[in-house]
Amino acid sequence: MKPLNSSLLKELFKRFDSFKDAQISSLEILSATSIKVMFNVQDASRGYDWIGIEFYFDGVEEAKLIDEKKLQYIDFSEGISLLYEKGLYYCGVGKYLFGSGTKDASCYIRSKSLKYQEIQTNI
Repeated sequence: MKPLNSSLLKELFKRFDSFKDAQISSLEILSATSIKVMFNVQDASRGYDWIGIEFYFDGVEEAKLIDEKKLQYIDFSEGISLLYEKGLYYCGVGKYLFGSGTKDASCYIRSKSLKYQEIQTNI
């Protein structure tokens, strides 16, 4: 896994079109302060083929998660917001301009660090 620093966020969101119409394939609570989320997204740099992106949130300070059985019903038409403010990463379903806004999302995570990796999928 690679650390995702704040300077890569814009590049990542452009490449994956803000995760619009993505799917969460898994959401795993690893510990009280660690969560792993796997998204299936279309990759502009690969001719819009589907690939997997796995995010590893560590130092989780707050989260609102959805039961795994309901993941397939999350609406990703607006994508996700992934913001870095005041030393924290904010990730929430929907379009938000500020980290504090992600608390209104149906699902959100706030953490001290964030890593990611790309995974080939069979979609």
